[in-house]
Amino acid sequence: TFSGAINYVTRKPDKELSGRLEGTVGSDDMRRGTAVISGPLSDKLSGRLAFSYDDANGTYRNAGPAGAGDPLGGSTDKSVLAVLRFEPSESSSIPLTGFFNDTFGQTRALSRVANNCGQFNAMAGSFTSIELNNPVYFCGEIPATPADSLSLSADAYGWDGETVRGSLDIQYDFDRFSVQSITSYTDSKNLAKTDLDRT
Repeated sequence: TFSGAINYVTRKPDKELSGRLEGTVGSDDMRRGTAVISGPLSDKLSGRLAFSYDDANGTYRNAGPAGAGDPLGGSTDKSVLAVLRFEPSESSSIPLTGFFNDTFGQTRALSRVANNCGQFNAMAGSFTSIELNNPVYFCGEIPATPADSLSLSADAYGWDGETVRGSLDIQYDFDRFSVQSITSYTDSKNLAKTDLDRT
């Protein structure tokens, strides 16, 4: 690949029954939870099931006029991971993995600072009259932004996505040779938009 690759290997199901439950609550209605159960289903079959939930409102509140008082920058993320592992022999394994993720996030809180200097060169290309007759850069120290001046359209959000993944990794050892077959499936749907000019 052009910029490297990441190989994500899920944890194998445990040989003995085990589980884990974690929860976190915090300010701005933050709620996080993780639940995992893992263990044998038979002599040669084991499984692992994990749930994850992360939800929080944004730190800032919308100054309006649309959506005044609503939180800005919140997100919700829900995931489920399931693994079935079949081991016909000590040196062979067939793990089947399924993953589902549903995520939604609001646009981060933004504040727009008006340009105060610089203009486009009219000979450099085709620009609108607004671009040619108004400053296109900001020069100097950026002023502090009061928290109550942040605003976005109530209909604008950062992202909304859903991902389904599945994989089957067959590793089977015979007396004189071994066979490996890797099959995977990914279906991902994502929508992203933002309200950069706060209109």
